[in-house]
Amino acid sequence: TNKVNDRGCVNCHTFPSGDPGRMLFHARGKGGGTVFVDNGDVSIMNLAEHGPNRQGTYTAWKPDGRHIVFSSNSTHQSFYASSHQPLEVFDTASDIILMDTETEEITVPVQTEDSLETFPAWSSDGKTLYFCSSQDPGNLPYDRDKLRYRLMAMDFDGSKFVGEPRCVLDIDSLSISFPRISGNKLVFTASAYGTFPIWHDEADLWIMDLDGGSVRPIDEVNSTEAESYHSWSSNGRWMIFSSRRIDGRYTRLYITHFNEDGSFTKPFLLPQKSNRDNELRLKSYNIPEFIRGKVDVSQKDIEQLFR
Repeated sequence: TNKVNDRGCVNCHTFPSGDPGRMLFHARGKGGGTVFVDNGDVSIMNLAEHGPNRQGTYTAWKPDGRHIVFSSNSTHQSFYASSHQPLEVFDTASDIILMDTETEEITVPVQTEDSLETFPAWSSDGKTLYFCSSQDPGNLPYDRDKLRYRLMAMDFDGSKFVGEPRCVLDIDSLSISFPRISGNKLVFTASAYGTFPIWHDEADLWIMDLDGGSVRPIDEVNSTEAESYHSWSSNGRWMIFSSRRIDGRYTRLYITHFNEDGSFTKPFLLPQKSNRDNELRLKSYNIPEFIRGKVDVSQKDIEQLFR
């Protein structure tokens, strides 16, 4: 919990290919940094001190577990008094950074002045990095409705990125977030604009075939409220995602099965000990991740880092 770091935000936890023995998460605030768990060993690193002056935000482990890509985001919020949407989260700057976990070398392979890069995701073979990018409209948050992200890709030769970023998907009047890949299938969140779809009731999940290029909204799981963050199971047959379909305000988790014909089954709520829990809990779930077992780290281990 965030009681050990002056109640700073604790977020963005990721595992390499669902391996419960290794993970990282970011802790913001005083004494914060990136917390690494490696088979019971726990450490914290201030990424800004090990390379360019950047901290990590959204994270993607390369499938072999050696390289990690972060997006480094300068994130801000605007709150609204006369709108169904209570707030908007946006970036005024964001770049892609690469870390080699064996050498702890940090480089910035994608660094641009007029565009914003975020939400990295590796292909299943580790040869391609996908991410989202938008031109900076320059007058945020007032021009937030002009902030639309495209899906981009870069090739990786095993140690470094090669070639220039290329556009893989650009959908008119929609912004792409959270690409997540299993095999040749990529699921992303599409919203009207912006980079934080959890506050957009029009946000839906879409699926793309990376081989054929076909793309469609996943109508069988979407609702009239926001669907946003999602994660594949290790065998590519299940997907868990966050949705606000019950009341439009609190985020709950749903599970769906991915069939061999490319369709998804009707989603069901994440089971709880009591069926009233999903109705009465005044807290939101987010960033669900499937893993292949139990994480081997205790609250006591984490507390030692912040003392």
